[in-house]
Amino acid sequence: MGAIFLKLAARYWVDYVHTHSRMKTFLHSCGSIYRLLPDLIDAGYDIINPVQTNCVEMNPARLKREFGASITFWGGGCDTNQ
Repeated sequence: MGAIFLKLAARYWVDYVHTHSRMKTFLHSCGSIYRLLPDLIDAGYDIINPVQTNCVEMNPARLKREFGASITFWGGGCDTNQ
């Protein structure tokens, strides 16, 4: 239930920005967000920053292959352990 509410709220604000400007929307997120990417794309986000490559399921080549046509991965890979 909470995830649905958050997705609807995100969609509202992303749509607002896209409707009233030429700006892109981006989300700053740390950690493994692989499983959330389909919902973030569906909510309309344009850009994800950063890509924390040392986390589970966050292989840059895989992310690009599976989601690269739908969302931009902005910035270099981030390894916060180094």
